[in-house]
Amino acid sequence: MTFPLQDLIVTSGWAVGYHQFHAVDPTPELFADNLSLWFKQDMYQARHQRYDRLVDLGWTPEGDWDNGAFKLVLYAGDFHGELLHEIRTKDREQVVAAMNDWFHAVSDGQL
Repeated sequence: MTFPLQDLIVTSGWAVGYHQFHAVDPTPELFADNLSLWFKQDMYQARHQRYDRLVDLGWTPEGDWDNGAFKLVLYAGDFHGELLHEIRTKDREQVVAAMNDWFHAVSDGQL
């Protein structure tokens, strides 16, 4: 089973550290035995050098359908900096929309 990487609109200034965010919706039927292979804590991370922002995406708790969800965060600086935004959801499209919005807003100096 393979899935393409999720398309994102990454605006100028972002450096992607890793991208393991696949274009597939999390469903218990499809991933009953291997949820943690696709939905794990380290799915996507990017840093904007100029505005010192960090975007990080993971599924937490890793591999747990009942209690788990995507966790998308935007920090000023790094994980020790100010948490600017956080979203927890099982909705992949909501995550994609937020990421694209954040990429744009940071690159424009608005976040």
